[in-house]
Formats: sequence, C-alpha cells, structure tokens
Amino acid sequence: MNLSQIQIFFKYFSFFFKTEKWKFIVFIIISLTAVFFDGIGLSLFIPLLTTSNVVASSDNALIQSINVFFDAMRMNMNLNNILIMIIVVFTLKAFAVGFQNLLKVYISSSIKRDWKKKIANLCGDLNYKYFIHTNTGFLSNILTKETDSAVGAFSKYCVIIINAINIAAYMLFSFFLSFKITLLAGCAGLLMILIIRKIFNITERLSLKATTLNAILQQDVIQMFHSFKYLKATSNFKKLYNKICDSINSMLKVEVKQYVSELIVMMLLEISAVWMVIGIIFYHVSIQGHNISSILILAMFFHKTIRQINTFPGTWNSFLINSGSLYVVTKTIKELEDNAEISGAEKFTEFKDKIVFKNINFSHGDKQILHNINLTIKKNSTIAFVGESGAGKSTTIDLITGVFKPGSGSILVDNINYSDIDLSSFRKKIGYVTQEIIIYNDTISNNVSLWDSESNKNIVNSNVSESIRKAHCEDFVLASEDSYNTNIGDRGVKLSVGQRQRIAIARELYKNVDILIFDEATSALDSKSEQYIQQSITELKNKMTIILIAHRLSTIKNADYIYVLDKGKVAEEGTYADLYKKDSLFKKMCNLQSLTE
Repeated sequence: MNLSQIQIFFKYFSFFFKTEKWKFIVFIIISLTAVFFDGIGLSLFIPLLTTSNVVASSDNALIQSINVFFDAMRMNMNLNNILIMIIVVFTLKAFAVGFQNLLKVYISSSIKRDWKKKIANLCGDLNYKYFIHTNTGFLSNILTKETDSAVGAFSKYCVIIINAINIAAYMLFSFFLSFKITLLAGCAGLLMILIIRKIFNITERLSLKATTLNAILQQDVIQMFHSFKYLKATSNFKKLYNKICDSINSMLKVEVKQYVSELIVMMLLEISAVWMVIGIIFYHVSIQGHNISSILILAMFFHKTIRQINTFPGTWNSFLINSGSLYVVTKTIKELEDNAEISGAEKFTEFKDKIVFKNINFSHGDKQILHNINLTIKKNSTIAFVGESGAGKSTTIDLITGVFKPGSGSILVDNINYSDIDLSSFRKKIGYVTQEIIIYNDTISNNVSLWDSESNKNIVNSNVSESIRKAHCEDFVLASEDSYNTNIGDRGVKLSVGQRQRIAIARELYKNVDILIFDEATSALDSKSEQYIQQSITELKNKMTIILIAHRLSTIKNADYIYVLDKGKVAEEGTYADLYKKDSLFKKMCNLQSLTE
C-alpha cells in the first residue's frame, strides 16, 4: 500500500465506524479474539516439540510464557494436558470465527436494509425541481444494484480488517520465535504489495466507470419498456436496441478489464508466495545452518502469515472494484439529503376556507413562467384553468400542490402561508388525476387503496368498493375475472384508457380528500369514457373543492369560476356565461371549438 491507499483504508475505517459504531468495534474485538486463540493454539505445539528435544526451552520467550501459563493454571506440562488445552483453545477459536462471520453478515444486511430504505425515503422527500433534472435510471440503479455492490465493498473491507489483524498477530508470534526471519518475511511482503499497487489504481478507476455505465444501461432499459408500444408500432425498436447494445458492450469491456486485473494480482501473489517460502527455508537451513525441524513451528506461523499477506492485496483489489459503488451511493445519499424538500411544521387537518395566490411569480431558470398571479379558490367550489399550451396552467397546479415554490409572492391556505405548513399533511387532503394515468402492475383493489396497511382489511375492502362505485367503475370491475383482485398488468395494459382513468379517480376518492384536481383528465378519452368522468365530477360538485385544467371547454361549463391564462398571466376571469358574453379571449377559444353559451 502506498500513502494514497493507506489514506483510503483509514477513510473507510472512519466511515464504517460512523455508520455502524459499536457493531463495527465488536467485530474488530471478535477478530482479535479469534486470531489470539489461533496463535495460542499454534504456540501450544512448541512444548510438544520441546519434549522431543526439537526446540530447547531456553530458545525463546514464547516457550517461557507457555510455562508461566501452565504454572498459573496449576497444571503439569505433560502430553495429556497440552493436548486438552489445544482442543479447548481451537474450539474457542472456532466459535470466535463463527461469531465473527455471523456478525459480518448481520452488519452487511443492516447496512443494505438501512441504505435502501433511506434512499427510497429520500427520493420521496426530494425537492421536485431537483428531481426533474435527475436521471431516474441512475437513481433506480443506485437503489437496486449499486447498494448491493456497496455492501459487497463493506464485506470485503471486513475481510481486509481480518487480514490486517491476522498479519499483525502472526508476525508478532513469529517475532518471538525468530526476529531476523520475521523481519525478512515482512520486507518481502511489503515489496510484493508495492509491485502491484499500480493495479489497485487502475481497478479503482474501472470501478467508478462501471458504476456510470450501469446507470446508463438501466436508464436505456427503463426507457425501452416505457415506450414499448410506440417503438413496436413505429418499428423504432431497433434504434433503441442498438443503443442498449452499445451500453452492454461498453459494460462488458470494463468487466473484462476488472477480471484481468484480479487475475494478474492472483498470479503475482501465487508466484511470490512460493518464492518467499523457498527463500525463508533456504536462509534458515542453508545459510544459517539450522536443522529443518527447528523451523517447523515458525513455518506454521509463516504459512498463515503468507496466506494472509497473499490474500490481502487480492481482497483489497476486490474492495476497490466495489468501492466505486460505495463512493457513488454515499455521495448520492448526501446529495438527496441536501436537496430534500423544505417544509413547515404546522400540521394541516382540514381545508376550511380558501387558497389565495398573492402576486405570484415563478421562473424555470432564466425563463419566467408566471407573472404576478392573483387568484382565489374557495372551499367546495369548482374552479377551472384554461389557456393555450405553455400558458402556465400545470405550473399553477404545481404551486397549489406545493411541489414548486414561488419565486416571489405568497400562497395562503386558510390564511396560513404555505411555507409554514407541513406539506405532507396538506397533500394528504389533495387528490390528483393526471393526464398521464398512473396505474401499477397489481390488482384493482391495490391500485385504488395503494396498498393501504393502516386500516382494517374489511374497512379497506368496503372503502375500495365505495370508491369504485363513485367513480363508475363497477361495470368493468365486477365483470372482470377476479373482480377487485384482478391484476390489470403493467401500467394497466389490460384496461382501456377510459377504464384506467376511472380507476385513477377511484384511488383519489378512496383518500377522502378535500381538494380534487383534474389535469387534462379527459383529453385522451372517448366520448363515453368522458361522459362517465363528467358524471363523477358533477356528483362531487359542492361536496369538495374541484380544480379543473382543460383544453375541451365543454368539460368546464359547470365550473363556478374560470381563470383564463395567457403567457403566464391571468388574462381573464369569471363564470362561463360572463366570459362568453364578452369579446374575450375565452369566447374566441369557445368559437374555435364550436361551443355556444
């Protein structure tokens, strides 16, 4: 290891200690205990050799320490007692190693669980402005694959800790037996690590590149499935397929390079290990002139030391392969935390009066979207926003739901500023039916209740049934094979567009909301489906606050009040009848759609 690698080692030591605290320390203590028992167990073979006059008792301090231990235990150092102690010590070592591995698995599982939950939760808390500039494939890759690889890095790091402890302990025991030979072996081990350090740097760069390529591949695959129908219908699938193939080929090249780097390290370690053992035996027997039997115990310690030294670079290389994921996961968690949505503390329980926009301005970067907007939405009223595409209708809804914050001005709900309200509690009172229908690959019941686990199962079933009825879904739900338990496929592919939209309405009614938003909810529907939804809106009128965005002006005739937006400004406002009577922008829009008063 060079200085850079040592800094990396201690950087991650500090990181894992902060992450797991006492569990990580207990793991280190257990690792020390395991190698202590192993060293003592091997040392107990020395008296056996001593009794055969292979090693004299005065040769080193280790034998003297064993004599002191037996005296303290008031045991005679005979063959039977030594064999019993060897059995006891190695049994204790086996239990320590078992607990060590069990603790490693437990900590790894805890980290994986905590990181995945934390990332998923942070995604839900994200500032929407940050989210729309984020690569969703990247986030998906972080949550599914990279967290696994990052936890794999932790497992490798645990093995590195064990290696480091074992090397230090075995070298310490070896020093007691022969200072010179141990020093030579240590120098040889360090030289071996210095030789392969350049491979570590290459591996680290490859790891970061692999993480980036994985994110790109994930994004391409997600886009392929999302646009599957379009790609198939227009015979454009081959183009995206070629792009995915390029990503796969790039990923494969990096993986091959990673494998080759691991292979080179393994080969170098295998060759160097043989040379080291041969060199030690040659030095001790041929140069020093000692009998080969006198090196037997030392050889056992060297054998274990060399195995650990040989394993260390390979394990470190494997750690570096996964360290890119560890770096990206921790960096992403930090970014998600830094870009969390800022919300007030005041809990919202019920919409009682009105929502008021006061001099609202909003911009996307340098482009101003809304200019000095003033409007009022009263409780249980039906309000409509109309205007050309890009007029600012959807942005106004985004401000109402609080996913965007105004650049200037203030938004009040029941005379409380949005910045003071706990937005999560406020949004629980909002239902949102979008033009892009949100349907999950699950049963009709779960799509309506969104896997409600807070209520009693019978209550959930009752509420689902009532919501289905109010949304006029009974005709196709009850006729389906498994009724409420029918799986409707990925994004509701087994249902028509109109049926999906009615399921989406049922979901919002299930929430028992105070405010229900329809954002172009009927724009892509046939006349019959639109009629069902219009009937639902009519039945809900005056029972909750309804906010409509519509291009089809026929769908807003029954609105209590209409805001006409043009180029980010409120150009006109009033009832349908009042606006139609004037020589207004609204009347021109009606005429284009052949609508009369």
